[in-house]
Amino acid sequence: MDELENARILAGGTDLLVELRECRAEARNLISIQDLDELKGIGKKGGRLEIGALATPREIAGNSLINRYNPALAQAAGGMASSHIRSMATIGGNIVSAVPSADLPPALMAAEASVRLVSSAGIREVSLSGFFTGPRSTVCGREEILAAVMFPPPPPGT
Repeated sequence: MDELENARILAGGTDLLVELRECRAEARNLISIQDLDELKGIGKKGGRLEIGALATPREIAGNSLINRYNPALAQAAGGMASSHIRSMATIGGNIVSAVPSADLPPALMAAEASVRLVSSAGIREVSLSGFFTGPRSTVCGREEILAAVMFPPPPPGT
């Protein structure tokens, strides 16, 4: 496993590839998770809305459930960067990069969202407000990946 010690997870790559090119990050290996169906989709599960980590801003902005239950998130996703970036970026990457100027976390935090973190040790859920520890810093462990974002629908009349 030494060859994976300096590995980074790659999904959309819109943040990570820039960091690597500008020498703000390093990686000996990139592990693509783009084809993991378990990390895709937007739906309602257990009374909450759930967005897979690989959902793109384009998918989020155009999703009827998101537009109904969190129009602020749909608007943030629809106005994010360029059309090309909205097609490639992922909600998971936008969150785990922990860039203070990220577009999606404010609308998610207002909705009291939480994230599901997965590793070989198990699964844990962390509120998004407790996920960030500073600029480009989170509670996400070295062996964890963000699998999904969940939030309750707003109360009636909101």
